This record gives sequence, C-alpha cells and structure tokens, in this order.
Amino acid sequence: MTGDLCVSCEIAEDATKASVVYEDDDVLAFMDYQPVTPGHLLVVPRAHAVRLVEHGLERALCER
Repeated sequence: MTGDLCVSCEIAEDATKASVVYEDDDVLAFMDYQPVTPGHLLVVPRAHAVRLVEHGLERALCER
C-alpha cells in the first residue's frame, strides 16, 4: 500500500497495478495477487467498505 488507502481502494483509484478483468461504476474485479486456484479473482465495491451492507451493495451484487 502506498498510503492510508487499503489495497482494494488503491487498485480502484489506479494507484496500484492490478490485472483488472471487469469494472463498472459500482464494482471492480481483478486477479488475486496470491491466487489460491487458477482464475482466483476478487470483486470489490469501488467505495471503501468494511462490510458490503454498509453501502447496500450486498443485495445489488447478488441480483446481477
């Protein structure tokens, strides 16, 4: 991390390199730096959240 941001926020703000595979206004999906299995990726909200329910994204993400 380069500052006070978490790694996911740094990736969302293009402050850290990542292999982004999908992005829209709400979420960002990128390949895990230390994958557990081939194709392991992370899907994170663009807005920082400790829990998805903080931004009401949990239901929205499940409906996509």
